[in-house]
Parts: sequence; structure tokens; C-alpha cells
Amino acid sequence: RSALTDATGRDVAIDGEIGFQLLPSPALSAEAVTIASMEGVESPYLASLNRLDVNVALMPLLTGEVKVLSLLLDEPEIYLETLADGRNSWDLGDPAEGADADDEGSSLSVNDFIIQNGNIHYNNRQSDQDISVQGLSARIKANNVNGPCDATMAFTYQEIPVQIKAEMSEWFDGQRIPLSVSLILNMDNPGLQFSGTVLSDPNEWELSGRLIGQGSNFQQFYNSLRLLIEGRQHQPLPDGMNLTQAWDISSGLKMTNWAGKLTAASFKVGDTNGTLDADWDFNDTQSQKANSKLVFKSLNLDQMLVASNEQVADTETVQDKWQALWSSIPKDMPVVGEHAISLNQIRYGGQDIRQSVLNFE
Repeated sequence: RSALTDATGRDVAIDGEIGFQLLPSPALSAEAVTIASMEGVESPYLASLNRLDVNVALMPLLTGEVKVLSLLLDEPEIYLETLADGRNSWDLGDPAEGADADDEGSSLSVNDFIIQNGNIHYNNRQSDQDISVQGLSARIKANNVNGPCDATMAFTYQEIPVQIKAEMSEWFDGQRIPLSVSLILNMDNPGLQFSGTVLSDPNEWELSGRLIGQGSNFQQFYNSLRLLIEGRQHQPLPDGMNLTQAWDISSGLKMTNWAGKLTAASFKVGDTNGTLDADWDFNDTQSQKANSKLVFKSLNLDQMLVASNEQVADTETVQDKWQALWSSIPKDMPVVGEHAISLNQIRYGGQDIRQSVLNFE
């Protein structure tokens, strides 16, 4: 307990049973563990655990290396807070002491990190942001600090079940490292998947590969994804929209810190399908640039703009429907560029309208 308190700079209390073994490898288990938070925060605890299990390799300890074979956190409750003055409750210990430890050549690695049924609470007093993640179960496996790495994670955020899986080869600075990531929302398999490479550079990272996705309800996926990324400030699609059909997307993707490109993208939502090519450069915050070419091979307004559980008034016109569609598109970014939309076939009122082109800057 004293060593943990010294290492974290916070009072660590163990109110349950403690177990220890030396052979075949040192192992420690402790129940009812709490780590005190800093002064000025709402929660008295930074973290509390039902049980902590740690298993460490014996031989590396003789050379000053701490190689954690497995680390288990059972039912952790983690309370994170950013105070109005910018201080973070998770800043632990004395940075100077950490620098001295690095100079001595000691190292720490964790091969298998497991969280079982945890909750994370974050309160940012500067931005008045309050985030909670419930039912977090995660496992991260890595041979060493540079990988290869295999991670799985499942949790609930704003009543949305989220599943994430990632695999990455061993990391070397300046090289392209194979990476695959999948995201499933609302248990709607297979969700969104990326497969490609990631390049790390001291000044700029680069992600390159292919993005594919599939699900049974595009509107639910879209709204859930924006909520996950933007938080409670997100704007869901209007109630008058009906994009609850099955969806399928596929696209080449290349991204850096501020720029990106979608190539040979194809999409299908219900009976609506088409292609998209787009690029953007947001490096200059005063003049963000984006270009796009969107081709609707088929656009079914009857299906898209009629809510499945509502009757549309007979007086509603095509212009009303287009206004509903246009209002759903985010337009709050200062972006300049050239954009083109081609409509090969539009279905409305059971009739087809063919070949329309819209260009705008």
C-alpha cells in the first residue's frame, strides 16, 4: 500500500483481502481497492476496484524491467475530472521523479490488460461536459510496448451499445504498419470496418486503406455515430427523413492530420445508391477546402423522405421534400471548394425523372 501511494502520489487503500505468491511468477491480488483523488474535485476517489490481480514475470525483475504478464481490473469505477483551472484529476505523482526513473533505465510493459464490467465518469468544468461510459469490458494484448497489439472493447454510451476491435502489427517509427479496426453500434453487425496501414511520423501521421460498412438501419447507425463522436451536441436526422433501410458502403480512404481523400466510394441505402469522390484539407482554419463529386445512380425520394410511421400531407410538394433533405446536411463549417451532384434517376410519386446535374461552389 505504501509503495502504491508513493508511486501515484495519492492515498491508496486496500480494505479487502490481499494475496501474494512468488513462484512460478510473482502475483498480487487485492480486493476493495480505492485510489484517492485530488482536492477540489467532486468525487473523493479517482478509482475504486472490486478486485485487482497482477502477475509479473520473475526473471526480467532482476535486470530492472517490470514485465506485467497480466493485469486485471474487476468492476472499476473511474472518476475523471478537469477543473476550471485546467488541472486534471488523473495527473499522478511528481513529474521530476518520473524523469529520474527513466534515467535509471527501468521499463514497464503490460502483456495482457483486462477490464471487467467497469464504469468511467468524466466531468469537464471548463466546457461543462459530462460523459459516462457504462459496462466497460476490454482486453488489450501486446507482446511488448511496440506490439503487435490485439484489442477488443465493449461498452454502453448514451444507451448505445458499442463494440470495437483493433489489430495492429509491431510498431516501428517511420514505417507503414498494418492496421484493422471494426466498429459495431447497436449490435448491428457487421458495422464499419477499416483495413489498411498507419504511418507514424514525428510531425504527421497517415492512415491509408479501405473502409467498408454494412447494417440493417442506416439512420440508427448515422445518429449513433454522430452522438458517439460529437456528444450531446450532435444533430440527428430530421423526423421527416426515413433512412431506416439496410445500408452498404465501400471506399478507399487516405487521411493525415488535417487532410483526407475518399476514392471510388460506393453507397447503397435502401433503393438509393451511387458513388462519391471527395477530398479535403483543413490545415488552414481560415480557409478550409473540400471538393466532392456525388453521383446518384438512383435516388428514391418516395422511400427516403416519407417517415415510415407517418402519413404525409397531400399538399407536400417536391420542393418541401428537397428542403427537408437539404436541412439535414451539416453546413456549419467555413469550407470552400467545388462540388457536383449528378442525378441519373429520381423516383417520386411512383414516377421516374432522369438525368439532372447540380454544380456549386
